[in-house]
Amino acid sequence: MNIGVIGCGSIGSRHARNLVALGHRPWLYDVRPVGQPATGCTITNRLDDLACHVEAVLICTPAHTHTSVLRQLGECGYAGPVFVEKPICDTLADAKYWRDWPHPVVMVGYNLRFHHALLALRASVRRPTAGEFYLDCDMRQWPGRDYGMILTEGSHELDAALFCGAPARVGQVDILTTTRATFWLDKDIGARWLIDLDGDCQKYLRHWALGSPSQPDQSPVRFTSPEVLGDEMYLDELAHFLRAVEGGPIAPGCTREEGIVVLDVIEQVRRLGQ
Repeated sequence: MNIGVIGCGSIGSRHARNLVALGHRPWLYDVRPVGQPATGCTITNRLDDLACHVEAVLICTPAHTHTSVLRQLGECGYAGPVFVEKPICDTLADAKYWRDWPHPVVMVGYNLRFHHALLALRASVRRPTAGEFYLDCDMRQWPGRDYGMILTEGSHELDAALFCGAPARVGQVDILTTTRATFWLDKDIGARWLIDLDGDCQKYLRHWALGSPSQPDQSPVRFTSPEVLGDEMYLDELAHFLRAVEGGPIAPGCTREEGIVVLDVIEQVRRLGQ
């Protein structure tokens, strides 16, 4: 298939390479000059050119541009499947444009849903009542450090918690700065989920843990570098989206409605953290 990739920064370039590896033909567009693309890519400087040649589109631009890119695609006559990097957009007011997109396949790029360790963790406890999801990193080294605060750029852990059964209600915000967000998701007494996103750390750590009354001391899953986390989830996520384009299910990929729920939680944190 011809697949459009809009935005050729770190994640867009990764997706383009993976599309080629999966046997597809990426069409690349960026408002900035595109660097050396993977072999097999077509570069265009016109969005309408991309829109009329592709069967699906990946939006890999900064979050605050996602909705404007979607609307431009519509103006170019494109109404097909869309994969959008996280978060789906940057304000709840823009969610209506995503809900109204005419094609049923809209998937949000929360790639931890395709990591074997998170899938195993999710399956290990049938009905978890508590959880802890940490992301510690040096945000100065984060590829999207200029795109927004850690609450949005590091929202993979938030989506992972929701994917594992956490409630979508923020009960308490302990810390909220540009580079740090620590908050609790509460369902009822005894069901508290901690999300701690720290972009001020000097060392990398991802920590995921679930608990229940019957398994209060479950060992957490930990990753001490991006390299240990691995690259396989990116390829699996993209392959899954392309199967959805061809008629397969979006689940376990993040649907547009689930992406909007993540955004709603982020908005709750912002309000409570003011």
